[in-house]
Amino acid sequence: MAIGVALAALVAGPYEALRSSLEGSFGVSDRAFYALTIVVAHSGSFLFFNGGVALGEALGWVQQFKIYRKPAEVPEPSLFKKLYFEAAINHCVTSPLASYGLYFLAR
Repeated sequence: MAIGVALAALVAGPYEALRSSLEGSFGVSDRAFYALTIVVAHSGSFLFFNGGVALGEALGWVQQFKIYRKPAEVPEPSLFKKLYFEAAINHCVTSPLASYGLYFLAR
């Protein structure tokens, strides 16, 4: 918990400076800035962790940690296509709309 408090204190100043700058320069509302930060945090962490695993698999770094699968358990390429489409919808449509709409809960 102490680390979280320290990190929050560390980013509070730059966060407020960025919010004020965007509000003054571009007229970005507090609600829109909240939605933007939620989407950046959500998508950024998703890309960092899942992208790291995907990169490790593509480069063969995680081969020793993979569990054996029967041929019937190996996902089809069409399943991956569906997964990528749903992730894109979630990160580009659902998350921005939900965070903008649920702003009143964070106030």
